Amino acid sequence: MQNTIINSLNGENLNFRYLKEEPGQVIVHMGMRMNTGSADIYIDHRIKAHQVIIIAIPALIIPENMRKKVAEYVNLANNRLILGNLEVNMINGEVRCRYAFVYDPAFPLSKKIFLRNLYTCIQMLDDLLPGIMTVTYGHIEPDIALDQCMDIVNPRLN
Repeated sequence: MQNTIINSLNGENLNFRYLKEEPGQVIVHMGMRMNTGSADIYIDHRIKAHQVIIIAIPALIIPENMRKKVAEYVNLANNRLILGNLEVNMINGEVRCRYAFVYDPAFPLSKKIFLRNLYTCIQMLDDLLPGIMTVTYGHIEPDIALDQCMDIVNPRLN
């Protein structure tokens, strides 16, 4: 799987660096430009557990006075997501999108499948980040902001 990850990143001409390279775990870091801003991407390959965890962290810190409202938005978003999840750290205000999958080492994943998982995580953050910004700086209620991000008509706005 590790070769698939590295070959996939190289095949996409993505610049990355190793943060950790040990027999049981390899962590790769790279920056990514999205439509709504930039994010740090961490790919955590837990070899013995046959897991790959992709974490996308935008260049955004939620002010302390808005963290509860953003946490409400995150909770509502997570209830609608099928794969992956959003998180907000209530202590430091960091937001992250986490996406994980397991694999069978007897049937290694193709580059296409790995890249689909990677880009799904990044796209999920890119799609939901405007709602976080709207709640934080536009003082819009979390449910309304999420509906706007998901193009759902909210009858409360009529």
